[in-house]
This record gives sequence, structure tokens and C-alpha cells, in this order.
Amino acid sequence: MNVENGTRAKIINSPGEQFEHEIIDFFGKILKVEIRRQYPVGKIYIADLFFHFNNQDYIVEVKYYRTPLAQMSLLMRAAQQIVNAAQCTDKPTIPVLVVACYVSPNQRKVAIETFPNLIIIDRLVLLNTSINGIFFNSSLLLDSEDAMIPYNTESPNLIECLSRI
Repeated sequence: MNVENGTRAKIINSPGEQFEHEIIDFFGKILKVEIRRQYPVGKIYIADLFFHFNNQDYIVEVKYYRTPLAQMSLLMRAAQQIVNAAQCTDKPTIPVLVVACYVSPNQRKVAIETFPNLIIIDRLVLLNTSINGIFFNSSLLLDSEDAMIPYNTESPNLIECLSRI
């Protein structure tokens, strides 16, 4: 309970929760859309986020992997999860997987071949996205492991990725 104004503040307990909150804030600012959390189908929640952008619905799974490079098995399991969630919605919805780590071109190719409608947003896309002075500023991404990530100025930004399909 915040003593000053009598409101309850959400306590962030893990880096994964912190990363999810940062994604919500960043997507909202960059895309200028309302982000809904925990998309429900019936009595269960099937995804972390949901938003409408450029006349299209998106359903998002956010994963914070502590490794600099995504493990293919984890990436494919998360991709399957969000693709299944998109199929459970009541209207056409594009599945988006957001990961805090780097996804190599080969990993991305395999995932997209397996799940053609999937959009993958990785560390490079997040760091390459800025509009009007808004950058993805996260202490979770800016660490010594970044030296292991190949920086590519031609990597797409968030809006280019969402416009792919």
C-alpha cells in the first residue's frame, strides 16, 4: 500500500515481470495504442498482451530468457504457445513472440517456416526501435552480454516487424 496516496502498487517480483512491464510501456508509447494485459479466453488467460494496431489484432507472449542467444527448444515452445493462443481468439489475430535475447537469422528462419504468421521481436528489434526520442531503455538488456550480440543497423524496428504480415 502506498502510504502517500492510499493506492496499491504492483510489486514486480522477477526480471520476467519487469521485462513484461517494460514491453507494455514501450509498445504503448511507440505504437500509441492501448495494451491489454492477460488476454482471456473463457476462464483462463492464454497470452500476456493484446493490442489493436493498424486495423489488425495482435496477441503477444513475452519471454525473458537470461541467455544472450535464444535456445531453439525454448523459442519453438513459446512460439507454439502463442500461435495456439491466436487460434483461440474470436477473430483473426496475429501471434507475436517478444524475447529479451537475440534470435539468430537461422533460428528466425526455422521458426517462421514452422509458424508462417508468427512475428518475432527480439533484443535487436527492441534496441533498434526509436521514435521521437523514445528508446527501449531496459537495465535487463543493457549488460555485459550485449557485446556478444551482433549489432545490425539494418535490423527491422518494431513497426516494420508488425507490418510484415
